[in-house]
Amino acid sequence: MIKSTFKVVIIFAVATTFVIGCASKEKAEQTPEISDEVKQLIGKHVTLDGYDPSANTTIENINIWKDYNNRSLGISTTGKHGQKVKLLNKVGDAVEVETEDGKKGWVTYYFIKELK
Repeated sequence: MIKSTFKVVIIFAVATTFVIGCASKEKAEQTPEISDEVKQLIGKHVTLDGYDPSANTTIENINIWKDYNNRSLGISTTGKHGQKVKLLNKVGDAVEVETEDGKKGWVTYYFIKELK
């Protein structure tokens, strides 16, 4: 009985390690690489740009979200069209920025003039 229980524990441990390893590899493969263009902009000031040429309109107040993937957490602050912010990171379509008063949050990349 003890030998068979021990075998089950070993098999479970190996299977769990395999699943976790596969999940980590899959997650790493899904994480997009940051382009050289974006790498050069990290830590630098970029411009918030609310202009939408397809609708020929400008969004003057741009929401900067606390969490890009969970917007129910709310807005960190609001930026203005033309305002300079520091680019901190880019993950997929999301760009982390910091305002002059130190508030951090996330916007979609197309609100950054230098990334359009």
